[in-house]
Amino acid sequence: MADTLKKLSLKTHGVRYKILIAFVLMSIIPLLATLYLIAAYVPLANTGTLLEIACIFFIAAGISFLGFLLCRSIVNSVIALSVHARILANGNLEHRIDDVDCDEVGTLVQSLDVLVDQLRNTISGPKRSGDDIAGHSMKDELTGLYTMAYLMTRLDEEIELGIRYQRPCSLIVINLDNFKSYGSVHGQLAAEGAIIEIAQLIKKTVTETAEKAARLGDDEFAVLLPGKSKRFAIGLAENLRSNIEKLPLSTAKGQKITATMGVSENPLDGSNGRSLLHRARERIQEAKRSGKNRVAI
Repeated sequence: MADTLKKLSLKTHGVRYKILIAFVLMSIIPLLATLYLIAAYVPLANTGTLLEIACIFFIAAGISFLGFLLCRSIVNSVIALSVHARILANGNLEHRIDDVDCDEVGTLVQSLDVLVDQLRNTISGPKRSGDDIAGHSMKDELTGLYTMAYLMTRLDEEIELGIRYQRPCSLIVINLDNFKSYGSVHGQLAAEGAIIEIAQLIKKTVTETAEKAARLGDDEFAVLLPGKSKRFAIGLAENLRSNIEKLPLSTAKGQKITATMGVSENPLDGSNGRSLLHRARERIQEAKRSGKNRVAI
């Protein structure tokens, strides 16, 4: 008895079988029951009645056929997703599904492709870049953050992925306030210590593998946020600005090291890395003219 019930259960069957059963229960069985009732209880008194019954039958059959086509398209999408996932699991990370519907299955396919692209970038990035990108070191020697050359390469890659999968990519540029005054008062070693401390603080904000923090110059940093909107980036930048302000770094005259930040997002502020960087820097300069220690959007 238990074996019989187990065979009747749908848990061990695939999606194709389950949707076929659902189609039969919703369409074919009610259609057959309707035909039986018509044949048993409706008198076929004249040709007109017979034609009406035939029309009803063909309309019902047509609706059932449309339901069958819809079920088949759903099954084919799910099977294509299953095959796609199996191919990716076997190591072929270049495999793609060209024709994707704008439904839940299509969203799953696109999300899976985004994850695969991020995984491929993570795997191939060090191999492609090694410790050198176009003659530049991948990491800043003082802070351990990524260099500007590496960040710009990754920024362009993430923008390309964002355009392909219609997802945002945000950039935070961080420029320190009063840093030169701090260095002139306390000396180079103290200034380097402040840079290291701030860099560690910035590094702690990077919580995902695809996110990158970089040092662009003496007192300039950046944080790359793939898949994150400008609203998210503004909140992160404001939190980081507040934490930098709390650091005990100030000159004898009481000038604290603070940070003015500019936030930009693809595609709102540009379609490539340089345009996003340029727009964020423009906002920083505007903010510094009207007052430091703020996030400019």
